[in-house]
Amino acid sequence: MRVEHVIHNTIHAAAQHPRENAAHSGWLPAALDLRSGVVEFVETDIASLAAQPFHSKGKWNMAELPRRRVPLQALDATPARVNFIWHTAFCASTLLSSALDHPEINISLREPDILTALAAGRRNGQLNVPNGDRVIGAVLRSLWQAFPGTDHVTIKPFPLANCLIRDAARLTNGKMLFLYQDCRDFLVGIARRGESRRGFIRNTFKQIANDGLAQIGPQNQTLFEMSDLQIGALLWHMQIHEFRRSLSLLGNGRFASLDCEALLRYPASTLAKVDSFFGLDLGFDHLARTVRGPLLAPTPSSPARLIQTFAAAAKGRRSRGNTPAISKRSWNGATTPSKQRPAKRRSPTPFCPSTRNTPDRQACRAPRRRLIYPSPHAFGARG
Repeated sequence: MRVEHVIHNTIHAAAQHPRENAAHSGWLPAALDLRSGVVEFVETDIASLAAQPFHSKGKWNMAELPRRRVPLQALDATPARVNFIWHTAFCASTLLSSALDHPEINISLREPDILTALAAGRRNGQLNVPNGDRVIGAVLRSLWQAFPGTDHVTIKPFPLANCLIRDAARLTNGKMLFLYQDCRDFLVGIARRGESRRGFIRNTFKQIANDGLAQIGPQNQTLFEMSDLQIGALLWHMQIHEFRRSLSLLGNGRFASLDCEALLRYPASTLAKVDSFFGLDLGFDHLARTVRGPLLAPTPSSPARLIQTFAAAAKGRRSRGNTPAISKRSWNGATTPSKQRPAKRRSPTPFCPSTRNTPDRQACRAPRRRLIYPSPHAFGARG
């Protein structure tokens, strides 16, 4: 029997008896070659995995790790109970994913390269074949059973992989959290990080421009006249639209939305709600240690502190403005007048350069939600 099949059989057997094979190491699918139909696995342990902020080659040096290559046909494609955190970027998704890490209960995979490769295959047509669903299902299941001693796996894909939401909805049976922030905070995250992030935004926009979301954007000839922040605002709208058009494939109870501001302002209650939604049962002690630990500690270098600093700067600029309160609305731009609030509690209309010269500027406004909302209230769309 070939070595690749031995590895596959070992992983599969361990997944059938997780408690009998509880181990702190496993084979993680790290790369995908769709032309040759091969998945490359690297051997690592849970502690090393948890120490990495991202599980991609650009952020994690995997050169010294043992690796094996397994044919896609040898992998099981049975739907797995994988949880997902889909996000718009710059919305504390890495912070949330890290907070859910537990060596025996939940492994959080942050932006694995193999899902980005799957998304590229979906965009260039390599997965538009009769066995395309089986390829996606096999990759998702291999991520789920990489560490058989763990009860749950929660994946935070790279934003470029958001085009796989509908595929994941069909080929897995876990739950999905849609994490986002409003348009203004998204633009603040771009503006404060210099040219590298502006380049990231343009590259991301270029790659998702053909995902069937073009109806929200201008014609191609006008893109050269748009600023980086205008492209960023357009990208934000496209990602929200990707979230919304995927909800019809998810039944009630399988998805929820979360404004990242709730995580930063009320970490204890928000983490408890996310834990309950995913059904992880991390326990009060783990959540308390996380809230009091270095991940959320108010130190100058902590991820939470940096995000809070950016959010506070944006909120300070909003509070100095003299603009009307945000109306109650859904993502389609429909508005309902709200009662006028005292001046000190007013929230201005978020700046949205992409709609500056369009008749419907209301479409840029994003609802401010404080806590996680189950399916009927996803993205503030009530009813």
